[in-house]
Amino acid sequence: MEYHSHFVIKRRNEMADVNNVTLTGRLVRDAELKKTTRNVTICEFSIANNFTKRTGDVWSKDANYFDLAIFDKKAMGLYPFLKQGVLVGVEAELRQNRWEKDGKKRSSIEIHVRDINLLSSPKNTQEQEHDSTESQDEETGSNYPEGDDPQLDIY
Repeated sequence: MEYHSHFVIKRRNEMADVNNVTLTGRLVRDAELKKTTRNVTICEFSIANNFTKRTGDVWSKDANYFDLAIFDKKAMGLYPFLKQGVLVGVEAELRQNRWEKDGKKRSSIEIHVRDINLLSSPKNTQEQEHDSTESQDEETGSNYPEGDDPQLDIY
């Protein structure tokens, strides 16, 4: 077998860089849908991520506010459901923008959503208006008349 010095052998122990962010929070306002000049659809929204902190012997509640973006088909599909107050869980990655303005170097971090889970439902959607016409039995929590509720018998 012949070996050549111009071949690069990747070491098996090398690890790829990791850029994962997982957040939960409530939308602070309704999402905004935009299109770029290159026809990319962007859905932008902000969430409040609550936490408690300790100052001396006193615990207090506080919140972080994060701006997030979803792109293309996911953006169009999720936009109607991303309303103020909705609880979401997101998996995302961080992207850094760098520029110079007035001789000063600046940067910002964007959170680009890869996956999102709606953990609560929006209050004012057409689907909920449909559902509100069906009354729910207060005792059983069922939308079916008594005795017609399909249940699975598990032994």
